[in-house]
Amino acid sequence: MTRRRGLALSNGQYSLGGGARFEEFYTLPPGFSVENFDANSLQLDDSTSLQQEPCPPESGWIVRDAELLYVPSPCVSRLTFSAKLVRPGFVEFSYRMPKNNRALSLHVDVRNQQCQSYREAVQSMLTKYSPKSSKGRREESNGDWQKRTLDLRNGANVISWTVTNSAGRKAPSEPIRISKIDILGLAFTRECSLCPPGTSSDGGAAECTPCAPGFYAPKGAAKCGRCPQTQYSGPKSEHCSERPACRPSDFYPVTEPCVNGTTRTTYKKVQPAVCRDDIIGAATMPEPSATRTCPPCNPGMGKDANGLCVFCPVEHFSQGDTCQRCPVETVPNYGFEYVQWDTMPPNIATRCEYIKVNTVCDIGEAWLPSGTALVSAPSLQKGIAMEFELTVAEGFSNPLAPVDLPGSPQSPVAHFSIVFETSCADSSCVLYVIESPIMFSKSSQYRFLAAFNGSQPRRVWSHSILKRSSAKYMIAFLRSGSTSGEDSIMDQARILSINVTNIGSKAGLQGGGASRCLPCPKGRFGKCIPCPPGHYMTPNHILVCPKDLDKLKCAYWDGLDWDVTIPLSGSRDGIRRDIEKGISGATVGARKTNHPGSWPTRLAPVINTKLLGTGDQKPRRVSLSPPENT
Repeated sequence: MTRRRGLALSNGQYSLGGGARFEEFYTLPPGFSVENFDANSLQLDDSTSLQQEPCPPESGWIVRDAELLYVPSPCVSRLTFSAKLVRPGFVEFSYRMPKNNRALSLHVDVRNQQCQSYREAVQSMLTKYSPKSSKGRREESNGDWQKRTLDLRNGANVISWTVTNSAGRKAPSEPIRISKIDILGLAFTRECSLCPPGTSSDGGAAECTPCAPGFYAPKGAAKCGRCPQTQYSGPKSEHCSERPACRPSDFYPVTEPCVNGTTRTTYKKVQPAVCRDDIIGAATMPEPSATRTCPPCNPGMGKDANGLCVFCPVEHFSQGDTCQRCPVETVPNYGFEYVQWDTMPPNIATRCEYIKVNTVCDIGEAWLPSGTALVSAPSLQKGIAMEFELTVAEGFSNPLAPVDLPGSPQSPVAHFSIVFETSCADSSCVLYVIESPIMFSKSSQYRFLAAFNGSQPRRVWSHSILKRSSAKYMIAFLRSGSTSGEDSIMDQARILSINVTNIGSKAGLQGGGASRCLPCPKGRFGKCIPCPPGHYMTPNHILVCPKDLDKLKCAYWDGLDWDVTIPLSGSRDGIRRDIEKGISGATVGARKTNHPGSWPTRLAPVINTKLLGTGDQKPRRVSLSPPENT
């Protein structure tokens, strides 16, 4: 037994002293109330009151399955708690917004004896909830779970959690979850509370510690017990479950790095490794495959000296084999084009999130490369969302468009597209596509892009990108029954290809690789590969400059405009005539100009001209006879 400020605490108990904790929601706790309002009756007059409206059954703020939830409803729903503080304190609560939350607005409001006006309260409620820190408000995050703290003054305080839903009855069904609410600053109490199931305390604690996976604890436990060897448990478990027999899907293939042009496939156990292979009829881990020739890389990539696939260098392209330099008058289409899934491509990171439990989820890789697709892991862990993020740190740039041209729905800067399919037990499974906040963004809000419920045949989804800034995209898969902790283990999502176009560059580093080189439109220079030093060019020719100027770029002509670095004569027409005479092999007469750095009075013979092919044609060399001297 331990004493905490004169309070004797036994093992398996905790106390906040001058505070109250709410984390077991079998019914709505004392001091809490719920009000539902007609969203169309909101008025800003201080003298009016909101008209209460019965929400559809089992919607708004409710208690269900020992959880405090907001289930999307067409009405406005407010959860309120009243408390009298004897000293300044705070309210701290942990909550989880649904993946698809663009229609939901959560506003947390504190009113005390110096409360704000009714008009201000309603206006604040209708303002989109912002997670930014401000005076008296602090927020932390752990994956999808957020922890928010608001300061309270001494005296009477009314805390309210108000949710508005702009989608009405068409809102998604995934709820907002509150896992715990702490109120500090109350009168000191000698009351002790038993630790909830799945947690423990060895005495003298202000809170109970959740049990780790593989452990369990009944209510009021002093210590979490370890599951027997033939059983397993998830995090914060009240009991253990029997470990099932292994299935073939409990093992996934891994392609080893290439060595001397060959590789092989080995196998690993899906994490957490809870299945048993010592039961009659259980699947066992497959043997490694025979060595084979290394598979090709993804388009825009080639193998390095170690046989690993890396993006091609700047101004190079590849179809997954050898990186080749792009021809002059073309521009590489830098991007991510992932169609090969023998190994995890660059810039993709996988993770998992517990839907109902605010703790770290660790099942190893949540998505697994399987050769033909990236597939969701067949994990035995329940109540999880399997996610992967694709990061485009370099941002976006359309090389064929003017740099200052803003993106629009009619002319986007880039595109992000996936080809996918899902197989589910029922329609409650869902695949989300989400734009994640980037680390240096001012906003920490997820932006929902699309959702697909139930089994989906192979289909293509595409998104237009209008901004040039860095971006991060998340694909999240929730299996059937996952929101209630009864996941259908056989559900699976398969990503067959990912394509992100027009990836830009940052800090001198090019993002992604090019699968081909695009012809430059006439009349534009943009980021097209220029005439190399010591040459001048036309749409189909590169011509060598005179020997005494072979280290300088003379001129560049794309068919309409000239890019001149050394003046040839006093006018653009004169430049055109000079180049045309050089191309035709005709003699160039003496020209004397006053331009610094102008050409000499006589051009040397033009020889060793390279003629560029188009499309898949390889460049070929031709020789021109030296022009006749004059």
